[in-house]
Amino acid sequence: MSSKGQKVLREFMNRVTDWMGENGIPVPDHKLYKKWRDNAPVAEDGGYREWLREQGMKADGTLLDEGN
Repeated sequence: MSSKGQKVLREFMNRVTDWMGENGIPVPDHKLYKKWRDNAPVAEDGGYREWLREQGMKADGTLLDEGN
């Protein structure tokens, strides 16, 4: 059975997201991920993180510091 949309999955994801934030781990921006998923060419080398670097962003959607 799929867990998509189930209340238990949403609660778990919220706990994981809270834990990541509390421990200084960048929380990925779901809107950016969906943009990459829907617009990145399938044959493109690399993946989501490489695409973010090309856009000048970190996983949480903040801009990369100059020189990175």
